[in-house]
Amino acid sequence: MRRVPSAEYDLVRGRPPVSHIPEDVLEAIRQAVDITDLIGRYMPLKRSGKSFKGCCPFHDEKTPSVHVWAESGTWKCFGCGKGGNLFGFLMEREGLTFPEAARQIARDAGIEIEAASPEATRRAGRLQRLRDLHEWTCRYFEASLRGPRGESARAYFKRRGISCETARDFRLGFAPAGWDNLLRAATAGGFSEDELDEAGLIIRRQEEGGRRKMYDRFRDRVVFPICDPQGRVIAFGARTLGDGEPKYLNSPETPLYTKGRHLYALHLAKQGMMKTGEGAVMEGYTDVLMAHQGGWPVAVAGLGTALTRQQAQRLSRYVKKLWLVYDGDAAGQRAAEKAIPEFLSEEIETRVALLTGGEDPADLIAARGVAALKEKLTAAPEAFEHLLVMSARENDVSTVPGRASATEAVVEALTGVTDTIRRALYVKRLADEYGVPEEAVAEKLAALVRRKERRNERRGSRSASARPAPPGRAPAAAADSRDPDEPPLEAYAGAMAGADDDGGGDDGAFVNDDPRGGAQRAWAGPPPAAVRPLQPVERLLLEALLGCPALISEIPEAGTDLLEHPDAVELLSHVLTVADEAGGELTDGARAVASIEDASLQALAAELIASGLDKNLEQQGRDCLRHIESAWQRRRVHERVHAAANEEEEVDALRALQTLLSAQHARGHG
Repeated sequence: MRRVPSAEYDLVRGRPPVSHIPEDVLEAIRQAVDITDLIGRYMPLKRSGKSFKGCCPFHDEKTPSVHVWAESGTWKCFGCGKGGNLFGFLMEREGLTFPEAARQIARDAGIEIEAASPEATRRAGRLQRLRDLHEWTCRYFEASLRGPRGESARAYFKRRGISCETARDFRLGFAPAGWDNLLRAATAGGFSEDELDEAGLIIRRQEEGGRRKMYDRFRDRVVFPICDPQGRVIAFGARTLGDGEPKYLNSPETPLYTKGRHLYALHLAKQGMMKTGEGAVMEGYTDVLMAHQGGWPVAVAGLGTALTRQQAQRLSRYVKKLWLVYDGDAAGQRAAEKAIPEFLSEEIETRVALLTGGEDPADLIAARGVAALKEKLTAAPEAFEHLLVMSARENDVSTVPGRASATEAVVEALTGVTDTIRRALYVKRLADEYGVPEEAVAEKLAALVRRKERRNERRGSRSASARPAPPGRAPAAAADSRDPDEPPLEAYAGAMAGADDDGGGDDGAFVNDDPRGGAQRAWAGPPPAAVRPLQPVERLLLEALLGCPALISEIPEAGTDLLEHPDAVELLSHVLTVADEAGGELTDGARAVASIEDASLQALAAELIASGLDKNLEQQGRDCLRHIESAWQRRRVHERVHAAANEEEEVDALRALQTLLSAQHARGHG
């Protein structure tokens, strides 16, 4: 029987393995942690028969629809369909990758995942010291805000309409006036000058004579702590209380903090984002504070630089619909135009809201409430539509040069879009809007993609190549290691199925892969299996195997070759591997589900277990196996027919097919 090694699980979908954490360590984590305790930290659970029930934290509901099974270590929401094991729950709840979730659970359980090298141990200790220093500094700024020296800062927050509760929730603070208040306090607290320098909290300046002068980076400013998604302080933003420059000042990048990766207040907004599927990116810290205070806790802000692909990818873990909310001045328009290309490549419905009349979100909410802001957002155009309008406004599209310039500007924004369907729709929309032939737009896009690839190759910044994508399918992105500026691995696949020059239809796509720029037409093949639902017979077979694991011993030698859909192949290969590790037998399908690492696959497996309750799974499984094996045998003989090198081989293959069909018909398997 064919077995797929565990390291190949995600390669079935064209992705590298999600984790290199040993299976025995994962099993130790599962054994050590009670899933009801873990989920119970986030939502109340009540016993209901053999399971526990609670209201789902991922969608609004009044009647509990989440079931948690302690024995199998799995959970399932029968309202929104989410489900999986303890790792999957934390991934959904906190927006973590699998390794991040596993390490967090292991850390809480006191389990050491891997023996670290001396260098890794030193690095981990150094990072922990930086985290401790940032936490200490945050408390110092908080205390300064509450103390006698913080009166002017408290007056500023009050003037902006920020309540004491909001200040406490966001841990707002104040950096007192003076050159070295923090420096002296922190060194007295046990931190070194080198640590303060590495954290970006002090500035060192070389003076004449070789002497070094050190002073605090933040002085006489209100302070906004910046946290990672887990809520740990990693940097600070600060605003002057007067007219001094710069008005806003952020921490520099450090081993803990990268401006292009993090977002202000994401640790507080992610729960609201996951529950509603909505999010908003705003310009200022105060805008975010007022949105949360006003009852819309889904707002975050950038960190003093243009939004990046990494930030867009991070937000895509939490939201399906997003607003980019900027001031309507020239700076806000430029910020929106820079941000749009980063979000076009993500599966997020992104809209752009530019507030006019000199209003910013904070002032609007303070004056008329969040409802007034949401009312303005309802009219916000989709991001690509906004880009079309702005490019036409900046170029005279009534002229040929202006139309060409506008087209090129918008095409440039599409170079990061790898999904062929969305990319084709964008190209068609652009061509229709500016009256440019669709083929010309497609060729221009392909040329820009190739140029971007060559530029990245020269820089040496390309990530390791992913597994080649099948025809007609965009390559799957690597996990979080993907370069945010990495171009797609294929040339542009142009027009959607539509009318040809002769008026006929085309089931495929146009692929511009001619290095001379000529358009070559090629059939892109059927829709990729990953976007099609499971075949009913494959679904019923998996349902039976998970609910009646004894059937595993009856699977034919062909194993996973019997199935076609990648999800079915991946799930069956996992079950077979778990059975092998258990000596060839599996007594509990739920235990196999508990060790699945992919969150979407966990949800599918949990759904199949639930739908198989109270069914005659043994008979169902055998019927499905007979049907699937018969279909597989027919496929193999058909392959012989198509692969025949001469007429004699073709005749032999056709005879074999006829014999097989007759035998299957006699057995009732046809």
